[in-house]
Amino acid sequence: MKIRFGLVFIFLLVAVLVSCKKEKKGSLVPEPPSIPFEGKWPEIEEEKAEIGTKENPQARRAYQRAMLVDPQTGQLPPDIRQKEMDYSAKLPSVGFSGGYLRKAGTDDWNTIGPYNVGGRTRALAIDQSNERVVLAGGVSGGMWRSEDEAGTWTKTTVPGSIHSVTCLAQDTRPGMTNIWYYGTGEFTSNSASKKAAPYRGDGVFKSTDGGKTWSQLLSTAEGEPNRYNSQYQYIWKILPNRFQLQHDEVFLATVGAILRSTDGGLTWSVVLGRKRVSNEATDLNDANLSDYTDIVQTTDGVFYASFSSSSRSGSSPDQGIYRSTDGINWTNIAPLAWPRNYNRTVIATSSTRPNELFFSVNAQQEMLWKYNYIAGDGTRQGGRWTNLSDNLPRYGGEVGDYNTQSSYNMVLMVHPSLADVIFLGGTNLYRSTDAFASTKATDWVGGYDTANNIRVFANHFVDQHALAFFPSNPNKMLSSNDGGVFATNNNMTKGIAWEPRNYGFVTTQFYTLGLDEFGAKGAVMGGLQDNGTLIAKNPGVKSSWNALI
Repeated sequence: MKIRFGLVFIFLLVAVLVSCKKEKKGSLVPEPPSIPFEGKWPEIEEEKAEIGTKENPQARRAYQRAMLVDPQTGQLPPDIRQKEMDYSAKLPSVGFSGGYLRKAGTDDWNTIGPYNVGGRTRALAIDQSNERVVLAGGVSGGMWRSEDEAGTWTKTTVPGSIHSVTCLAQDTRPGMTNIWYYGTGEFTSNSASKKAAPYRGDGVFKSTDGGKTWSQLLSTAEGEPNRYNSQYQYIWKILPNRFQLQHDEVFLATVGAILRSTDGGLTWSVVLGRKRVSNEATDLNDANLSDYTDIVQTTDGVFYASFSSSSRSGSSPDQGIYRSTDGINWTNIAPLAWPRNYNRTVIATSSTRPNELFFSVNAQQEMLWKYNYIAGDGTRQGGRWTNLSDNLPRYGGEVGDYNTQSSYNMVLMVHPSLADVIFLGGTNLYRSTDAFASTKATDWVGGYDTANNIRVFANHFVDQHALAFFPSNPNKMLSSNDGGVFATNNNMTKGIAWEPRNYGFVTTQFYTLGLDEFGAKGAVMGGLQDNGTLIAKNPGVKSSWNALI
């Protein structure tokens, strides 16, 4: 929820602190110091959500880096991560009477929740061979697995492994559905800044037992945690080829490239874009690789991919929309009217109309395009492009318009059995029943509440990232966003009825955490990414937390 009302937050916080000024036994908030203020409070400005608005993320990034680099060389020491681990191992243990911190002399940690609140979830999928099995991954919470349609969850990422899960895919070929892949690394990150707070990943992980256990593909483990030196550090999409029965063909959409493997991820080769390897003197922040890529495969086996014009250094020469019949040879089919400057493009295919695709584009203005393949290589007269941008949802008000927040939250899916039903997600989730051919058949079905007052849609949440349809009944659907995982039994009703599926899905992301050392023993309070301020007293493994602000 990126609406800027920081001053309102200050007023609310002051009100809470003042209300707790009287000394009561068990007080959760200590009395604040008296700070005089002279002058006039600035007016509260209301503006549409935009990551990094009125801030300078690049200056912040430079400042943070300056605090970490070796002043002699200007570089991060290559062994800084090992030194960090060695240092942390020598830190004294802390005992606490509440019983939820690690006890003195031990290194045992236990989760204390929140058990009832989910966090930012970009990876979501339903097992095509057993739809009761659901897999979901949090950006800072790791991979999770459910065997009861997301009713209960089991964490499958081991503690020592990276927890930045951003995409997920199943090998759906007959006899191969036990194979899963997930990618790591979040390039477009949280509201702390526009590009200065990414979560670097560590390549791709693979499971051969239905997502119960995972192992890292060593072919993708070439990154360094303190430096952006590998394209495997940011994985946008994983796509196993469901039509290739001779070998295990998998595609990766990474920063700046589409990579292909024919041995299940043991080795990779670039088929589109460029592969860059940095050296000790530079990193990939200086490369003009496309920041954003995507890849899909139609039901008749044709591949489509997108490359952004935006890069870390100028405009990417690889920008465009590409088509391939074999995943090796590609043709740029972008129309002349395609924007010159744009960020992320998300592609959606139709199960029943393989020659019809949709493209959601974050440019200077949000855009939506439809493409119909006609003949040949798909260029010029071989394909027809229709600009549907004028039909994007525009409900006005504070939160009514379709808003991707500079590529942060984007999802586009065609209903598996109804080709004219399209779900489009930005901060809100929308549904069109005429494939956005007009504005008359669009409903606001999730995210912010339709009252357009910054409240959250009933039993749903904002900032949409993924959707998953149940194979036996595609009207039954799962949705994931900054609040975790949510389910509906009918995605075609006027006002979709949602149900949270976050109990035990412990994936929230804390910015800060505080303990009450003077009032209520065992009280813990923290500020979370997009989930406000939560508080709990003596929390345990299955403790629910309450919203404070």
